[in-house]
Amino acid sequence: MKTIITIMSILFANLFLNSAMGQNQSCTSNEHFNDFDFWVGNWDVFDLAGNQVGTNNIEKHEAGCLIMETWAGA
Repeated sequence: MKTIITIMSILFANLFLNSAMGQNQSCTSNEHFNDFDFWVGNWDVFDLAGNQVGTNNIEKHEAGCLIMETWAGA
């Protein structure tokens, strides 16, 4: 019985990993994952009076599937 549970666990883990890897590949090929590419880069942020209030760094991670924002106030 323990052997069957171990085999089932391995099969489930393999199925999960294959599904996750397939998802990562679809991120780069899916056009909607590029909708915010205009935002990627380093930005100086100003208020309406023209005073710099901070910087913002936008990066893509996880094979293009994730956008990460790093804000630093002035």
